[in-house]
Amino acid sequence: MKHILPIITLTTLAAAASAQAASGLSYNQVNVTRSSQDNAVSAQFQIGGNLLLSAAVSGQNNWPASSEPTLGVAYVFKNVAFATDVAVGIQQGQWERSAYTIAARRALGEILPGLEAGISYADTYSTGNDTYIFLAGASSWAESAWSYELAYGVTKQIQVTVARVDFKAQPAQTVVGLRYNF
Repeated sequence: MKHILPIITLTTLAAAASAQAASGLSYNQVNVTRSSQDNAVSAQFQIGGNLLLSAAVSGQNNWPASSEPTLGVAYVFKNVAFATDVAVGIQQGQWERSAYTIAARRALGEILPGLEAGISYADTYSTGNDTYIFLAGASSWAESAWSYELAYGVTKQIQVTVARVDFKAQPAQTVVGLRYNF
């Protein structure tokens, strides 16, 4: 009898977290972004529930003449902790070394409906050897990079994004974008 209240509380919290995770994150999307150095168009598609395929084309001011493609594949672990999804993957850009990625995303509907946050890390695991890394709409030749992103859903399909991408030994980039979820 003493344990009924904690059990009901935990069950309610688990149901709320599960409903929130199910309510939210779309992985089928097309992004158009602009940073201080790059223009980019990217798309990702969720296949079979947990597999993500992605492609991006980015280039500097004379884009698309200097465009550089990046392809990626990732596996999404949904609702890992606190209604957060974690994707682990690999990306290949410019026929160079691969970069290994890990990204976490969470809907923040309890703060503001339509708000979500994400953090990503990419690394070549090859000391002193740069490769072409594409994160959150920014790209650069680097050994590793971190990105921090906020997205706000203007509608169910349209999101406005802002991100900060820190490339190792390169200038950080601020990225603004428009995302279409389908």
